[in-house]
Order: sequence, then structure tokens, then C-alpha cells
Amino acid sequence: MDMTDIYFSEKEELGDSTMASKVKRVEPKKRKSAKKKDFSFKLPDKPREIEKDILKFCTLIYGRPGIGKTSWAISWPDAILFSCERISMGLSCYDFNAENGGVTDWKTFKAGVSLLEEDSRFKTVVIDTVDKAYEHCLQHVCKTRGITHPEDEPWGKGWNAVKREFADTLYRIRKTGRGLVFISHAMERDITSFSNQKYTKVVPTMAGQAYSHLKGITDLTLYTEYMSDVKGRNIRVLITEGDEVIDAKNSLDFPRFLELPNPKEGGSGYEQMVRAMNKEEEGIPASHLMPSKQTSKASGDFVRSAKSSDAKSKKKKASSKKKVKG
Repeated sequence: MDMTDIYFSEKEELGDSTMASKVKRVEPKKRKSAKKKDFSFKLPDKPREIEKDILKFCTLIYGRPGIGKTSWAISWPDAILFSCERISMGLSCYDFNAENGGVTDWKTFKAGVSLLEEDSRFKTVVIDTVDKAYEHCLQHVCKTRGITHPEDEPWGKGWNAVKREFADTLYRIRKTGRGLVFISHAMERDITSFSNQKYTKVVPTMAGQAYSHLKGITDLTLYTEYMSDVKGRNIRVLITEGDEVIDAKNSLDFPRFLELPNPKEGGSGYEQMVRAMNKEEEGIPASHLMPSKQTSKASGDFVRSAKSSDAKSKKKKASSKKKVKG
């Protein structure tokens, strides 16, 4: 019996052409056509080379106020500063919306991003501080959604909205191909490990969700600290590689300790990073550093640990050389 037979048999049973017209004709299911293969993608033929342009890296520098983070950041080529916290009156730089107090809310921040998308000027965007930028974002999202705090919405909807807005706007800057430098302050936080050990750790002051996102997109996380050298000088040190007590990282095998350059003496943070990338920056050996009166407890512990580690490494190398000679 075919589909037409089914239709007319039902029509006869109903005995009414009107009712019969309401009977749905059952069409055979169409076969799904096989998906066409997408040949626009292909697996790589060779390893990707390490990026040599430091401008394409995303960088976070943090430390206590006044140590020189902003001066370091605006030394990057053609930098434009998004002053989200306050206008640095003592610095000469391109400062977005400085005549109106800088970036005082998220609407102004996004307006600056839109202008960057339409203009080819400036190679580096410096956000000072990213703490305040995130705060502006959070306030904007809450106002837009008619809530006072992200926790006011159930199932984390408010927090997810803040995360999406913050991440999407930063991505717009990165998509322009510009370098991106974030600035934050530092704080000491008491930590209890899984083994119930207590220690102090230095971390950026930004909100946890903001830092969680930045950890995923930054290539360099640099911490600045006051220390003393073997000559008794008080110096500002840039820590490029951390441990459990200092949050710092780099994927380029930089020296662990670098002296923060002084712009008044012609020093440039950008040029220092380029030299470090090209293995032309020696850095400061841990044995030449010691905590000063201004050094935080965690940083003091970090230096002592680095000294001990370096001493063990040297001893191990010396022992290996003796065995080879023997």
C-alpha cells in the first residue's frame, strides 16, 4: 500500500470530504546529505617560530605605587595611555581624554577603543590601572542590567556578563595588532596551602576575575620591587620569573632580575625588553641582591631562596666538571 492509498482509505472512513482534507499526508523522510569536508583548514607542516617582536606580546607590570611602572610602560613605542585611575601630571605622554580627567568610566574606555579601531596611530596601549578599568566595566554592566552588584543575579549571570564585556573589549584592542601593557598595584596576601602550610604571597591588587582573565592572555607578568645591591645602593628591581611567593612569568628565558631603567637617565623599559629577548641583557645575579628596608617580606624570602638555588646550581656544575676531568 502506498501513501495515496492511506489517504483515500481514511477519506472513505470519515465519509466527509472536508474532514478528509484535514488528514495530514505523511511524507517520507528525506535522507540527510553527507556534510561536505571543509578544506579551508589544514594541519601545520612545521613548528611555529618564536615571536621576535616584543610589541606583539601582552604584558602585565605590577608593584607598589610610585615605583616607576607607568614611566616604564610609556617608554614602549608610540604609546597611548588610558589613565583609568588618575592623571600622571609629572609624565609627558599621549594621554587619552586627559583634558576631561582621563578614562573615568567604561563608556569613555570603549570610546577610546573605537577610536583606535579607526586610526592607525599608536603602537602600544597602556592601561593604568587595569584594576580601575575592570571596576568601570563592572559598574557599567550592573547599571545596564539594572542591578547593584553582579551577585544580585542568580546562577552567576551577573559575573558572566562582566567577564564577557571585559574580555570582549580587551580583545578588540588586541585585534588592532597593537601592543598591550597592563599596570596594577601589588599587595601581600596570606596563603594557606593544601598541606596547611602558611606563607605570604605577592599578587596584583586587581579583582580576582580580572586577574584570572589576564593570566590567560598575558605573555609577560613582571613584578617591581625595591632592593639593595652589593654596593649598598637602593635600586628598583624587575622580577621576571616568580615562584610560590611572587607572581611573575616570562616565556622567553629572561634573566630573573633586571634593574628597572631610569627614564631620567635615558633608560627605556621597551629597549630593555628587546635586549633581554635578544640575550643581550645580563641581568643582576641573585647573589648581588639583598632586601632593603622597603622590601616586602615575600620579596625578601624570594631573594634568599633564589640565592640558595643559584649556590646549589653552581656547586652542582662544579662537581660535574670535576667528574668530567677525573
